[in-house]
Amino acid sequence: MTTSRSFIQGAMVRRTIILFGAVALLASFGAGTAMAGRTGGLVRALTCDGLAVTIGGTMDADTITGTGGDDVILSRSGDDVVNGLGGNDTICAGPGDDVISGDDGDDMIIGGGGADQITGALGTDAVSYLTAPAGVVADLSLGNANDGRGSTDTLTTVENLYGSAFDDTLVGDAQVNFLDGSGGVNTCVYDVSDTAMNCA
Repeated sequence: MTTSRSFIQGAMVRRTIILFGAVALLASFGAGTAMAGRTGGLVRALTCDGLAVTIGGTMDADTITGTGGDDVILSRSGDDVVNGLGGNDTICAGPGDDVISGDDGDDMIIGGGGADQITGALGTDAVSYLTAPAGVVADLSLGNANDGRGSTDTLTTVENLYGSAFDDTLVGDAQVNFLDGSGGVNTCVYDVSDTAMNCA
């Protein structure tokens, strides 16, 4: 384990990068606060879309930058700024108002709570609302989505959509789209050049 720590007036700065093998975890420290990602001295498993997290945020507002490879990024709490950089990244938004860019590569971005600003950027990118607690209305032509948690996300340069386990409405745009309603009874609006699944 390699640990990098900074001190201000005898207290650790809230953002500390801790390396557990290939995992870079931004951890929060403070009075009465346990180190993020550790329980009883053991690394707690963090996952994003069922994948082991390689870069994780803190419970505060973070700026998180990926690598040139395939990253699995978990933003956690706070209003975070996430840049995936290169590779085919999987990014899980937290409950805050996050600004997320997949950058280069074919990225999967899983929406969380809050009013997120999601940009797929280069490549063929998807936004998933599979973790939403209620049905979503996501419209790529208008560039927004009701996230099923009471907030509205903005969607830019996103090609593909995955709905929730509930009744969703998914709308494509002028690009070639893949729309998957997932569970529930879903309404999908798309062109003949698009592909749709699990739609009524």
